[in-house]
Amino acid sequence: MEEKIVKIFYGGFLKGGYPKEGQNLKKTGLPLEKLGGDLPYLWGEGKKETGRVRIFYSLLPEYSRKSLFTGKPKGWKREAAQALVAGARQRAAREGDCREEILVPELADGFEGLPPELLAVGLFRCRPFDRLAISLSQEAGQEEGELARELLCPYLARMRQVVFVGKESRASRRLEEYLSYEFGIIMISAQKAPGDMPWLDLDSMAKRSPRARNHINQAGMLKFLDTAVKNGYNTDVNSLKKHS
Repeated sequence: MEEKIVKIFYGGFLKGGYPKEGQNLKKTGLPLEKLGGDLPYLWGEGKKETGRVRIFYSLLPEYSRKSLFTGKPKGWKREAAQALVAGARQRAAREGDCREEILVPELADGFEGLPPELLAVGLFRCRPFDRLAISLSQEAGQEEGELARELLCPYLARMRQVVFVGKESRASRRLEEYLSYEFGIIMISAQKAPGDMPWLDLDSMAKRSPRARNHINQAGMLKFLDTAVKNGYNTDVNSLKKHS
């Protein structure tokens, strides 16, 4: 199977943090780090693709320094913070060959969503499974339907049950027909996701908080990624400088 490596820059926010002692970020820029382990995933209809997500990241400390006289924390001026983040993004593209990026809400005007490969990472982390719940937004169009098939297809040959969670819609009926025709799977409906199976929640309008590791949605994978870069994936975080 073909393997694809997706390189993503993650701009995070270190709440309560300060630059390290003696560090002048305005001169050096934000350090660019590499997550110690790639994140594997499966993807695709037809010719199944194995892939890995490689994360490069920079974390902006919440405070620039402590006041010399009062000892109180001093926040960044907006222009300085924007310049630091912009510099990190440029370096990630240049040195890490990152073509995708994620900025947390504190560093961006709005959250634009995650690359779909990260949702595939979430499913891969739940293996093994042969039962699955899925949700789609009622307004889901062709693009969201195709995304659902790309995410599900690598697992459907061994799937015993698919549960649709939510209100019936044109998108859910198309998915039901696809599962029945291509894989002989009869999709059943439920108002709540069963707790004993992964839940691929593609209903972006619902904005649900993740209930557990097996609840895979945008918010849950953003939280997973933020935790991974702050703790170090498998406790092994490497500076890009060490590998250049």
